[in-house]
Amino acid sequence: MPNFAESYQRGVRAVRHNLTMVMAFTLVINVLVLAIPIYLFQISDRVLTSRSLDTLAMLTIVVIGAVLLQTTLDAVRRFILMRTAVEVEVQLGAPILSAAARASLNGNGREYQTLGDLQQLRAFITSGTLLSFLDAPLAPIFLLAVFLIHPHLGFIVVAASLLLLIIATVNQRMTAKPFAESNAFLSRATLHLDSMSRNSQIINALAMIPEAVRIWGKDTALSLRSQVRAQDRNIVFATCSKLVRLLTQVIMLGWGAFLSIEGQMTGGMVIAASIIAARALTPIEGAIEAGTASSSFAPRFSAFAACCKHRRSTSSVCCCPVPKAGSTSSGCSSCRRRPRR
Repeated sequence: MPNFAESYQRGVRAVRHNLTMVMAFTLVINVLVLAIPIYLFQISDRVLTSRSLDTLAMLTIVVIGAVLLQTTLDAVRRFILMRTAVEVEVQLGAPILSAAARASLNGNGREYQTLGDLQQLRAFITSGTLLSFLDAPLAPIFLLAVFLIHPHLGFIVVAASLLLLIIATVNQRMTAKPFAESNAFLSRATLHLDSMSRNSQIINALAMIPEAVRIWGKDTALSLRSQVRAQDRNIVFATCSKLVRLLTQVIMLGWGAFLSIEGQMTGGMVIAASIIAARALTPIEGAIEAGTASSSFAPRFSAFAACCKHRRSTSSVCCCPVPKAGSTSSGCSSCRRRPRR
């Protein structure tokens, strides 16, 4: 039997190691993102005023190199995440199925759904949602860049970021319970469908098809109702976050134009600050739109840990009957291999 505990620990270590590498690439990528705003700032304030073709050529070459490096590193981190998902599947697939098979001896087959949770976790690792969460902690870099351009614009971005964080928090609390109810009803409907497939002959013989379909339809309807309620709330909060981000850009451009008229800024600085601010607010908005994936990420590992605990608790249990007097049976193969005390 595969050792699920060791495989689980190997999978967790592989995920942590690879995510550390991805985070390092993400840090470099977010620094390289500043290349285009700086390029626009330099063109507006230096190249157009000095009319120097040499300066324009050198700036263009440097920015092209930065963009090529940024796209290459982004591809590398996506390759790493894809292989991380494969490593998780390889390390945990067979042990989870083995543990679920043993746990289902005293259950109703619900343990087999942990294998489906593993597939959803693998899809989450390779999705863009995880990249948005990795980009979010680096938003202070862009906030600092905006503050360096002008403190007034920096305070505007900070206020917008706090407002988006409040929207994200409220969205998480308002949608967590409906999403959990939807997943629970969907699991019940899936278990009922598996039961119908295993007992199809009995259901047909006893003319229980209408009743079985009614039970499945009830759980499915409740799941869809909870999902629609959660998605409606998620859409409302996502719309509010998008509105905040767009209004922030409008306010920054307007206030930046006022500061430019007052002689405190240049036109290039206004455009660069607007682009950097949008880059700082985008990960937060993406986290709001990805509320479904984020709310279901932690329960996956909880299910794996519970399965691991059950695997350890049942690994030494034998279901063989007590041999009678005079019987030549010595139990199952695992009992015969077990040393006598």
